[in-house]
Amino acid sequence: MLFFVVGFLVGFVGPLAGVGGGVLFTPLALGLLGVDVNLARAGGLLVAMTTSSMAGSLYLWRGVANLRLVAYAGAAMSLGAFLGARLGLFLAGVEGGRRAVEMGLGVLLLLVVFVLLGRRVEWPPRRVDRLALRLGFVGE
Repeated sequence: MLFFVVGFLVGFVGPLAGVGGGVLFTPLALGLLGVDVNLARAGGLLVAMTTSSMAGSLYLWRGVANLRLVAYAGAAMSLGAFLGARLGLFLAGVEGGRRAVEMGLGVLLLLVVFVLLGRRVEWPPRRVDRLALRLGFVGE
């Protein structure tokens, strides 16, 4: 049951914050749920893929995301993900590699926090649809 609650919260907060769900899931799985680090990393990758796919389709449909930019970035990220996964699997089998992966994850999460805290969000121009007008959801 706790996995379901954590999964729901990550799926809800991840797209709102603009981060992959794995950024939230991995530390929660390690710290709160006590999952093995390799299982948490692999699960975090799948969670990130799932939340990004679901939220991304809505962002594309609403015209917030640019498909051309996503295609170019996706090609580079796919190559990086493949190489990063290979390195992670290699480090998991090396003495002290697991500790290095954990430390690297902690440093990466701290960097993500600092970047998100120091970034100002530029929202797209407001578009009001008929349903929002009928329900009175208009404002700044």
